[in-house]
Amino acid sequence: MRTTTSWLLATAALGWISLALFCPFAAHMEWTAAPFLYSLFTPVCHQSAARSLCLFAKPIAVCARCLGLYCGFWLGLVLFPLMPRLCKHLLVRPRLILLFTIPMCLDLLTHNTHASRYFSGLIASFPVALFVWVAAEQFGTSLHRFARRST
Repeated sequence: MRTTTSWLLATAALGWISLALFCPFAAHMEWTAAPFLYSLFTPVCHQSAARSLCLFAKPIAVCARCLGLYCGFWLGLVLFPLMPRLCKHLLVRPRLILLFTIPMCLDLLTHNTHASRYFSGLIASFPVALFVWVAAEQFGTSLHRFARRST
């Protein structure tokens, strides 16, 4: 079931991904804001140009693995409301989330490419979205209950 929380989280995640993809365009256009936009991602990614995909002959603001992590998180937010059985299964057995990290662990141990880094990140972060979504729903419910009691 879609909720306001799931829509807000999905929109915020898509905005973050869009901003990362917008940075090379801003750099290509030589906008003065481009370095600032890239700097927004400095705390969350090493931003190594050699490990980043490129658009407009400029590196995306995050490396391929981080882009995969962000896209996997967004995909999880979009798809989990359509997958109630998987949601229930993961919520009952949260340790199963570790299975989703196996491709990334293997990728770290072998020769990797932009594609392998991207897809292993995408797979690893996909189930994380479920737990963030559930936590946000619980937080919103708690706030709503608190607000009702206060009035």
